Amino acid sequence: SDMATTTAEIESQLSQAKAHLAKLQGKQQGRTRDELPVPEDSTELLDVESSASAAALQLYRRAKLAQDQLECVELKRSLLDVLQSANLDGKPAHNSAQEISLATTTCSHLGILLLRYQHRLEGAESSAQIAALQDWYARLHGVTRQSALHLFRSKIHQASFPDEEGCRTLQCVLSVGLDGDKAVGDVDDQLHLRMNQPQIREWTEISRCLIELQIVHDALQVSYQKIQPEQPHTPTTFLLPPSWRFDIIDELCRPIANRLRYHFLEDQTAILSGAAKSENSHDSSHIERLPEWLFRYLREITDKGVYSLILKGLQPLICRIMESLLQVLPVEYAMDEGDQSQRRHEEHYSNSHCPSPTSPRQTFHHLHKQYHSHSSSYYLREIVRMARHALRSKSFFAHPDVVGRDCRNGLIIKRGIEQLFLFDDYVREKQTEESSEAATGDVKPPRLVDIFLSSNRGLFQWWLEEECHGAITILRECASSSLSSFQSLQEKVPDSDAVDTNFKHVSVSPHSKQQPPLFPSVSELFVALIHSSRIKSNAFSDVHPQKLYLSDVIGPLCSEYLDLVHGEASMLRKQLMARSKSGSGIPMDNELNANVREWIGIINGTHIASAILNSCHRNGVKEEMLERVGLSMERMRDAMVDDFVSTFIETVVMERAKFASYTMRSPFLLSQPNLDHLQDPRRGQRDARDNNGGIPSSLHLSTDLNDSYHVLSIAVRACHASLSAAKNIMSSQGNDNGISEMLTFGALIIEDALSKSISQKLLDIAIDPQGMTPEIHLAGAQQFRYDAMSIASLFSSTPATHDGTGPLDRVAAASRLMSLSSTQLQQLKQILFDLSSSSNRRSMFGGGTTDAETDSRQRCRLDADIFYGDERLMVEAENMLAAKGFHALALEEALSIINRRFRIPRLEYFPSSADVYTPDEPFSDRIIV
Repeated sequence: SDMATTTAEIESQLSQAKAHLAKLQGKQQGRTRDELPVPEDSTELLDVESSASAAALQLYRRAKLAQDQLECVELKRSLLDVLQSANLDGKPAHNSAQEISLATTTCSHLGILLLRYQHRLEGAESSAQIAALQDWYARLHGVTRQSALHLFRSKIHQASFPDEEGCRTLQCVLSVGLDGDKAVGDVDDQLHLRMNQPQIREWTEISRCLIELQIVHDALQVSYQKIQPEQPHTPTTFLLPPSWRFDIIDELCRPIANRLRYHFLEDQTAILSGAAKSENSHDSSHIERLPEWLFRYLREITDKGVYSLILKGLQPLICRIMESLLQVLPVEYAMDEGDQSQRRHEEHYSNSHCPSPTSPRQTFHHLHKQYHSHSSSYYLREIVRMARHALRSKSFFAHPDVVGRDCRNGLIIKRGIEQLFLFDDYVREKQTEESSEAATGDVKPPRLVDIFLSSNRGLFQWWLEEECHGAITILRECASSSLSSFQSLQEKVPDSDAVDTNFKHVSVSPHSKQQPPLFPSVSELFVALIHSSRIKSNAFSDVHPQKLYLSDVIGPLCSEYLDLVHGEASMLRKQLMARSKSGSGIPMDNELNANVREWIGIINGTHIASAILNSCHRNGVKEEMLERVGLSMERMRDAMVDDFVSTFIETVVMERAKFASYTMRSPFLLSQPNLDHLQDPRRGQRDARDNNGGIPSSLHLSTDLNDSYHVLSIAVRACHASLSAAKNIMSSQGNDNGISEMLTFGALIIEDALSKSISQKLLDIAIDPQGMTPEIHLAGAQQFRYDAMSIASLFSSTPATHDGTGPLDRVAAASRLMSLSSTQLQQLKQILFDLSSSSNRRSMFGGGTTDAETDSRQRCRLDADIFYGDERLMVEAENMLAAKGFHALALEEALSIINRRFRIPRLEYFPSSADVYTPDEPFSDRIIV
């Protein structure tokens, strides 16, 4: 009855206030300037305006007072609705979970009411009511929170938390809170054996109360903060103050902290006091293994249920409670006049220096996102703080048994620092494996390496020196067992009798145990060391220690690797240039094969190392120093390719395999006259020598080219064996991920460089830039074509250039052009001559040519300047050569070969279709070695 009477009085006051405000607004609108008396002079005008302003100001004050009374009445009515829905008078007696739940509901409604009105009411009376309401909410929230914390703490103590069984029990309880009463009967049977349904429901309700009290209280705390608009790829700004605490996670961490204090901080009953002493010394301190045992204990607790409880039990419950609060807000906040008032006040705050208030829905929305992304990070931050407290309390990194001159073993501090990196890496993995958004601000877990290592200058500098020395030592030890520069040639190369020296039957098996690997183990170790060093460098949050690690550890490590690679390349070059034990200048087959395979391996290793260094990033930005080192390795890789090719071609092939003598003899070979003079065949018949593209079937490889062909075949087959081994590895793994390009790089680039180098030698013979071959005879041209195509057939697997103008293509085109049959070459020359001669125009208009003119054309040389002087003629000539299959040659080169063909017979008959040259005639089947 008292509640009904109070409601009736409030409704009556609200009606009177609204009527009074409407009356004042009507007076203000009806009082216009026309009703005022018309002044006769300026003095009367000022008096009239002054009286009108005073009346308007008085009317405004009365309206504001009426509005304040109206807002005060509205606040009282809303408060009355809260009390009616809570069914209590605001004085909770927290003796049970049900009473705590009712008090939590009242506290949440009061908090939402404050969110609605605390920024909208400006009157004195309404502001006083808001202040009283805030004081009431603060006292009610404090008492309810303490009661809920005390009851939740007793519950988790009864469940033996944080044991694995206790974590599973609490996760089942929180899952009941997600699904309501329907899930109480579906929980684990073992949980029913320990707790009945009322106990499960009571624990679930207490958990819900703790979370709901926290959410509403945090929303009030951040309601004055201005929330920035969201932008893509930008983390949400943390709205809560640095001193913010997450109550329910703090209660979960409390038993962990108590156990950690017992095991690691107390002197009498702890893991450290019961630990066994070191075998090396009876005086060894138990503190030596403190980081290892401490981090292992925290990892086991986290992995055996606590972290899963937060992700699968606590986070979903927080989301469900937040959604329920968001569903309540539209009902409580969907009044038109309230929305208009909120917009007016937002405009007022935007024009002032006060922080802009946000709507309750916007506040809850941002808190929802931050609770979801920060709950697990908050727990990780707390366990890192526990570890920091334990290490500081025991002064591990300042203990005389660990650091300093009196330390008995320098490995103790190294193991301790290594444990810091491992635990920081563990925390980062946990933070990123389940959370889609990274934690920011004070919720982000601190890094122990920043706390204990980089902040201690002396310890950090000593550790950098030890890291550099250790990495270089390991790299040198690996190089001493895997690189030829540290071993003798006799230990690396098997007996020469084990391999058949007949080059026709050389077979290089990629699976042979005696064959070098695709890349040396020192390169693999270097890549692993770089990866490990990059992880350690990125473990520091500050840029300064990261740069120090790069300059003091990774930089010297890269320099050492470059020195090892340079030494290995120098040794391989000496082995390649060394004369064979048999007395001949040509290396033994197995020695040459092993040498080429080792060149391929060291080039592959350097290529992989440069690729790894070029892919190193920090926060999406490339490391400048590592990028420069990577570019240096690329240049060294290319220099090694050039060094091998130049040494192999100039020393082994040219000098010792007698390819130089072949190049010197080639002008005489091409100028060799045809002993059997060609006779003009009768019309319709073909010369027996012109069969199969103008090459006699009895040709063989030149005698002074056999050794060159042999050593080239060994080198190329070594490349093919390396490619085959790489393909076998990739086929067994089943995935590529860019690995095949790294494993096949060395073999492909060496084969390509060899083909270009030897092709250029052959091309110089054909093009004759020095003018050593003024005349080319058909027999010599056919022999040269056979020799050139025999060597080119070794590089059949080498990828051709896109435009078909590579050295191999040019050699093939030049040799094919100079070895054309006489009739075919005469046709080609006559077409080009007619194209450049003025007599071609006369023949177009019916003029004929005499035998003397034809003979003159046969004796005349084609002038390239005529074609270069007329762009149209040059384009037509190039298109004609391309149609004949000679597009790889430049026009000047083709004309030079045609002019140097000696004594092309005069064309006295029209050739049949059988005599027309076909550029795609098969040749590879004609090679006889």
